[in-house]
Amino acid sequence: MMFRRHKEGPPQSKHADENHHPRLQRELTDLGQKAVHRCPRRATLPRVTIARLRSFLYALARLLGDFQAVRHQQIFKRVLRRIAGRLSGRLLGKLFR
Repeated sequence: MMFRRHKEGPPQSKHADENHHPRLQRELTDLGQKAVHRCPRRATLPRVTIARLRSFLYALARLLGDFQAVRHQQIFKRVLRRIAGRLSGRLLGKLFR
């Protein structure tokens, strides 16, 4: 296993504190609640949580339902059902607060 030397000096140890890394940049998110760490050396992907995956799948199912309604020329019926679903959801939400 070979170690690469960086122009700044010797390679950092794996157990070094991330907050003291010389190339680490700390940015605040739009909400200002969480700090996002970004290291220019490696790109990190956003964490996939069950909640995000579930939200994505529900949004995808809604889109597929819309496409199917367009394909079968039942757009008006689809729009009415979506509006009725939203209204009943809000009503039930207010009822069980």
